[in-house]
Amino acid sequence: MMGTLLKFAIKRRFLNKLSLSLQFLFILIVFGLMYVDRLSAWFGLDLHEPYKITFSDVLVKNDIDQELWENQGFELVSEHADIRIDYDETGYRVEGVRDVILKQRIQAILLIQHKQNILRTSQESVHAWLDDYENIKVHFEEIEAEQTSFKAQLALVFLTGLYFMLLNFIAVNSGEIIMEKTTHIMPLILSSVSTRAHFVSKLILGMFSVLFQIISSIAIVGIALYLRYRDDRFRGLIQAASKYLALPEFEFELLIKLFDFKFHDLQRFALALMFMLVGIFIVQLLILVLASQVKNAEEAAAIQGPFYLVLLLIYYLSLSIQSPASLSHGLGYHLSFVPVLSMLMMPIRIFTQDLVFVEIWISLTISFALIFILLGLTYPAYVKGLRNIR
Repeated sequence: MMGTLLKFAIKRRFLNKLSLSLQFLFILIVFGLMYVDRLSAWFGLDLHEPYKITFSDVLVKNDIDQELWENQGFELVSEHADIRIDYDETGYRVEGVRDVILKQRIQAILLIQHKQNILRTSQESVHAWLDDYENIKVHFEEIEAEQTSFKAQLALVFLTGLYFMLLNFIAVNSGEIIMEKTTHIMPLILSSVSTRAHFVSKLILGMFSVLFQIISSIAIVGIALYLRYRDDRFRGLIQAASKYLALPEFEFELLIKLFDFKFHDLQRFALALMFMLVGIFIVQLLILVLASQVKNAEEAAAIQGPFYLVLLLIYYLSLSIQSPASLSHGLGYHLSFVPVLSMLMMPIRIFTQDLVFVEIWISLTISFALIFILLGLTYPAYVKGLRNIR
């Protein structure tokens, strides 16, 4: 009977118009972001087009660095444009700019251009002194540290997105139990399945929902990235982004090299995801048992609200103690062995440090031990709560 209950719950949760519509909307948003420049051109918008800018004859004679402006999302035109820059004895005069951020970008580019002009017209001794003052020769034998840091930051950003996404799913089961109790269909369900089967099916369904959302989201984003990479290696997207973001000049091949994930990186990500899933399972178990004690819908918010607050506090705590000293032997190190807290602290340590297997094994053992203890202690309360229907 538990298999029938799981099939019914999966169909009710995933194969309904709302869930399918939201999944389709997510696909549209992901592909829309990947092809925002193409959509802009197709709809006749100017999101992908650079800012058109005109310089006065005085500035043109001073050898404007056209490549510098184009890399920042501007296009130099000879005819009159919305943005015009002139120069006289009082300084630069910029016309046609209202956006504050755009004003700051133009001022920063003009400052770079101004410095270049001064260095170009200065004496050789002054130029050499400034060059010696502002530069230092450093030779790195390899870029492995840079790659590791970049990939660690990228992985942690991705895990943070997963963390907040999973917070939405831990309350789904509790909402279903509250609905089943408040609509008085719980006695009908318990007449067909045992309370143990109902309890186990809710836990399985909760984790299945989490894994399905993770896998489907990764697959959709991965397909969108792959298609855009095969299309033009993200060149059009980078050009569109340079209009609104002060992107530094970089070589795309270097970016690809930084994204060069190896099998060791996949192992780290798998371990980090395991810790996150174990922590989410513990939180889901606690919310599930507390939801069984709810007698009406008004009490549900009083239970779920504090849990979300605690999870947010865990997130901000993990951000505040990411220093190497804390993660090596301080507060971050000790919290990485505490269940629930370890679902963020241990992934941070995994991506930023070279951990020995014993530390990972001890932390997982403590979390799984807590799960078995909670299953034994909370199941009687779950059974009592289901049968206590007002």
